[in-house]
Amino acid sequence: MESFDEFWTVYPRKRDKLAAKKMYARALKITTSVEILRAAKLYAAERAGKEERFTQYPGTWLNAGGWGNYPAPSAETIPSGFYASFTSAELEAWDCYRLSTEGTDWPRDKKGGWWFSTRWPPDHQEQAA
Repeated sequence: MESFDEFWTVYPRKRDKLAAKKMYARALKITTSVEILRAAKLYAAERAGKEERFTQYPGTWLNAGGWGNYPAPSAETIPSGFYASFTSAELEAWDCYRLSTEGTDWPRDKKGGWWFSTRWPPDHQEQAA
């Protein structure tokens, strides 16, 4: 079971491998190895730097359906288009475009950037560096 070995490598607590392997086989009847691995990586990142004694044993996590605590992002939650980050040339170009057409800047999210339908505004000429 090659996918279990990959799971075991990323899971943050290495205890009771045989029990974990049995629970992994059961979990594969409900979900995919890709989904388990993706969620295990997220759980490992969440537990990084925290007390190991509060990290679930892998068999317990699998038996409880721990992968369900990390649902895959859906197309509805991932904006489409281009994210122009704070201080990027793209965001500056979009601001200039909106200033010339509407007299105001684009709004900003918590990171200082914004999502646009394309990388550059209409009729933008990228300047040579």
